[in-house]
Amino acid sequence: MALINSVGNVGGFWAPFLVGWIKDATGNFEMVFYALPVFMLLAAVVTAIGVQAPRRRVWPRGLEPLRRSKPHSLPRGG
Repeated sequence: MALINSVGNVGGFWAPFLVGWIKDATGNFEMVFYALPVFMLLAAVVTAIGVQAPRRRVWPRGLEPLRRSKPHSLPRGG
């Protein structure tokens, strides 16, 4: 949760700064509306590359962990 909060805080700082900088550099907000989706796409690509899906563990033959059956529930007494 702390990492998500930190990334949100960094984005909350940089996004207004970049919007102002792009507006000052171009003179209008039109380029901002093109730049923000580019940043979102870049974030999606970085996330897709950087975050790996959990891998399934493959056990060598004969070394599989024992599968234990679920414990039987005790009958309820009244």
